Amino acid sequence: MRVLNEADGAAMVDRFMSTYSSLAYPRFDTEEISTSYFPKEKLALLQTVGSYQPNGELLDKIPTPAVIEIVRDPKKWKVGGKNVKDAIGSELSISHMGLLYRQRFQYGELIYRKTACDYDAQGQRVCSVTLVTCQQAQCNELMFLHGTDARPRGYYWYQQADGSYTCSDKLPANNEKHTQCNRVEQQPLFNYLTEYQYGNYVYMNSPSILGVHIEMLL
Repeated sequence: MRVLNEADGAAMVDRFMSTYSSLAYPRFDTEEISTSYFPKEKLALLQTVGSYQPNGELLDKIPTPAVIEIVRDPKKWKVGGKNVKDAIGSELSISHMGLLYRQRFQYGELIYRKTACDYDAQGQRVCSVTLVTCQQAQCNELMFLHGTDARPRGYYWYQQADGSYTCSDKLPANNEKHTQCNRVEQQPLFNYLTEYQYGNYVYMNSPSILGVHIEMLL
């Protein structure tokens, strides 16, 4: 999901500092805003330490199709070890967004390909891909479609000769069809919220992530 290279970024900064800095803009008064949201702890219920269960009753009530936004507490949001305001010059309450929709799967059908990363004994990143399929007669899933750059840079995502999928730092043999592990993906919202990477529940354990704001599409 990276759309600017280093040269483009530098050119944009130069343009803002030169051309745009001399233009007259109206002054805007400071305005306090609030954002409603579903707390993440209400959507993914903690059962035991490190074990979550979807709150089916609440998830079933979420209208679709809808736009969903990940709501943050900017006071607790760190970017590169700095508070988000110090890192980008402004506070933000929304860090990520995507689309919500419902999809029905039959027994054995593929729901999504789960990518999990961790460090091996040598401290190197290792990622595996697991096929998550419907294990009931029918699965009705609340799906989240979004762009992600959560995977490590320099990794490649492709199907191996034995039919399995991998997210690897090695290119496929003969440079066969592949893509970066950073990509657009779709997965159940619950699975997104309870994603486990590098020995940590990335979103549930983050103090800055509060929950999700949802706007139904009419």
